[in-house]
Amino acid sequence: MSDGLRCQNRDVFDEVIAAPKQICVPKYVTAIVSRIENRKDCSAIVKGLDEILPIRNRQKTRGNTVIGSNNGTLGTSYAHLRRIRRKESNKIEECTLFGPSLKRPRKNMEGKDVFLEVILHTKDFIDNLNQEEKMRLEKFENLYNMVREERLLPGRPADSKVELEEFNNVWPTIYFHKQSDEHKKEELELSKDEICSMIRGMNASITDAKTGRDQYRIWLGETPEFQGPNIDISGAVIINPVDNEVVSTSSRERKLIMKDKSSPIVQIFPDCINPLCTPILLAIQGQIE
Repeated sequence: MSDGLRCQNRDVFDEVIAAPKQICVPKYVTAIVSRIENRKDCSAIVKGLDEILPIRNRQKTRGNTVIGSNNGTLGTSYAHLRRIRRKESNKIEECTLFGPSLKRPRKNMEGKDVFLEVILHTKDFIDNLNQEEKMRLEKFENLYNMVREERLLPGRPADSKVELEEFNNVWPTIYFHKQSDEHKKEELELSKDEICSMIRGMNASITDAKTGRDQYRIWLGETPEFQGPNIDISGAVIINPVDNEVVSTSSRERKLIMKDKSSPIVQIFPDCINPLCTPILLAIQGQIE
C-alpha cells in the first residue's frame, strides 16, 4: 500500500483532547440598558457611567473574576461588552415604547431609523448598590432622561466564532480568537501532514523491528552454541521533520556494529551484551555518525 493511501486513514491515531473547562460564569446575565436620547450626550454618558458603574474593572482579575470591586466584594468583569451600541428601530414600536418626548432617531444610509443604547450594569450589581450610590445613579439618569430596560446580555466572552455570532445578535462584544478555546483546540489538532508523517514513521518502525528480528534469527543460526534467553526486538527510526524522510534506523546501526570485526561484542549479539544497544539509542547513534 502506498504512503498516499495509508495517509488517508485518519483513524490510525486517536487524538486525546482535554475535557472542556468548567465555566463558572453564566452565559447570559440580566443587565440594565437605556436608550440615549441625545447623541451629543454620548461621551458624557459613557464617562459618567464609567465612574459610577464601571463594567471594565480596573482591579486585578483572575480569569473573568475581579478580585475586589468598588464595594470590596468579589465582582465580575464585563469588559467583553461594548458599552454602547447602535440599533435599528421600528418607528412605531420604538416611539411608543419610549414615549413621545424622545427625539426621533436618525436614519442610516438605507433610510432605517437608528438610535443608541448604553449598558448601565447588571441588575444584581445595581440592586446591591448602597443608598448613596443609588441616589447618585438616579440623579445621573434624570440628568440625561435615561429609562431603564432589562435585557439578557452575554455574561462572558465568546468561546468560539459561532458563539460570537450568537452574542453579537444580542449585543456587540469584544472577541479575541487566539484566546478562545476554539483556537487552542485548532492549534493542538493534528494536521493532515502531521498524521501522514506519524503513519510513515510507525510503518518504518515496524519494518525496522522486523529487520532487527531477522538479524537476530540469522545470528542465532550462525551461533548455535549461544545458550542465552531469546530477546524481543522492537524498532526505532529517526525522521527528518523537513522532508519526512527516514535518516536513521536501529537495524542499520546494528548491522554496522555486527560488521565491525574489531568490536569485542560481535561474537555476541549486540542487544544481548550491551545495555546501550536499545533500538532508540542505536537510531540516535546512527544519526550522530
